[in-house]
Amino acid sequence: MSVSQIFLICIGALALLEVFYRVASGLNESPSGQEILVAHTNARYEPYDLVSRLEAVTKDSGIHSAFWNEMQVSMKNQLFATATETTEGLIHDSADYEGQYFSTINGLRTTTDQPLKYDKSVGLFGGSTIYCYETEDSHTVSSHLQRLLKDSQPNTIVRNFGVAGAGAIERCRKIRHVVDTFTKSDDIILLFGDNDCGWLNYRASMSKTLKLSIRIAKLWRSLELVTLKSESKFARQHAAAAAKHTLEEIIATYELCKRNGVRFTAVLQPNIYTKQDLCPYENAVVKVFGARHKKMILSAYEIYRSQTLDFVVRAEDGFDNTVPSVFLDWAHVESRGNKCLANILLKIIV
Repeated sequence: MSVSQIFLICIGALALLEVFYRVASGLNESPSGQEILVAHTNARYEPYDLVSRLEAVTKDSGIHSAFWNEMQVSMKNQLFATATETTEGLIHDSADYEGQYFSTINGLRTTTDQPLKYDKSVGLFGGSTIYCYETEDSHTVSSHLQRLLKDSQPNTIVRNFGVAGAGAIERCRKIRHVVDTFTKSDDIILLFGDNDCGWLNYRASMSKTLKLSIRIAKLWRSLELVTLKSESKFARQHAAAAAKHTLEEIIATYELCKRNGVRFTAVLQPNIYTKQDLCPYENAVVKVFGARHKKMILSAYEIYRSQTLDFVVRAEDGFDNTVPSVFLDWAHVESRGNKCLANILLKIIV
């Protein structure tokens, strides 16, 4: 058999494998008419017509068309955050915007029901799940927490330092920058986890060889079987490294706050991958965001869960037993979900 014949046989075998792979992939898709409506990206980018039909958007979700339209206008009119260069690196603050339902003033997302006079401050730091793009001012985590503190600590003010897209390392930088503005009776709480699993800089950290292999595999789908193992190994290692680096920064920030007499608590946040007993809608959301994303989140969370630090509160089960679902996408929730988080934070403060 000549070399050319062997080559043609190999090409034919690959073509048959490609056909088989594509047919098999199609068989795994939902039957026509049984698809479940989900957001295919962060829900805040989706039109209200779609969002209003998600299972999580009920009469108690705190989401309505006037707010949603205003929120999306705010995203077009601001660059999410302003950046300040420091010797440690960039520090971000949410860009100011004043609307009827949605506002950020002096870099802080508006918290409603704040007392006029106060003798204690609670600073909430985190990414978009603290900033709460998806709910109006009165339904954010900080606003829920402010109302929950009304009876037990009426002279406590809650401040929302959340920044959409921010990771814990950058938020630790911000905490170190403002810790002197807190007193010894104050609390600083950092919600971490979702943005601290390596997925935000996954592509940038990948080797050129692996990037090229993935590009080729997208054109010839059967080759995904070849690249899958290498990509999977890189994803797990990258997620674990991100978690370890994040923990180092959190520990350093805790030690600084302790020296300043400010109580610091880091809360490992819940998301759709840490929830028990997913409903069909939530399983559909997981499928949309893909196996690699789930693998990276869970790989990093395995590192976070293995730590026994007194100042870290594990709250991965925070959205268990929520019916109907609180998820707008894999990480962002509506008002009922924000109240679940506020109740977790209340136990830390009181």
